[in-house]
Amino acid sequence: MDGRRTPTTEAGHYKHTSDKVNQTLGGNMVWWDERNLNGQCGRCNRHNSGELDLYGLYLEQKFGHGICQELDRQFRIPKKWSREEAAEVEAKYTALLGGISAPKQ
Repeated sequence: MDGRRTPTTEAGHYKHTSDKVNQTLGGNMVWWDERNLNGQCGRCNRHNSGELDLYGLYLEQKFGHGICQELDRQFRIPKKWSREEAAEVEAKYTALLGGISAPKQ
């Protein structure tokens, strides 16, 4: 290694689920929409506010015309996630991870 930090991929979001829209119900429809979550370098994700203009262009290329409008629409739909729905999400991602462990710090 030459002392430079290796860039890492972070979870970049087009619509941030921590935004306060619909928080009184516990969230919105975009919370578990995987199209909203894509790999992004740390500089863009944290220091450049997600570079949403470029991120939106990327989403259009990856998912097709209108994806940004669809995510915006879903973001505004209030959704109270039930315990059963949360358990289904947990089971889905546990199965997808299938034994992958977190990297050691």
